[in-house]
Amino acid sequence: MWINHHRLFNHIRRSDDVLLILNLLVLFGVTAVPFPTAVLAIHLLTPDARLAAMIYNGTYVVVAIFFNVL
Repeated sequence: MWINHHRLFNHIRRSDDVLLILNLLVLFGVTAVPFPTAVLAIHLLTPDARLAAMIYNGTYVVVAIFFNVL
């Protein structure tokens, strides 16, 4: 994620408030990744594994959406 973010911002010549807000959302998503990862690790071998996996995957879907909009 960091490498893609860095490469993307090498091409940007100027910015506005919308770009900054979208960038903030992407970076927030990146910093949020450890929490669903921990939830998945804790619940991996329990009956709640499916829900934990959905939360984990949902986090990455949201980050991907923010990155694509960016």
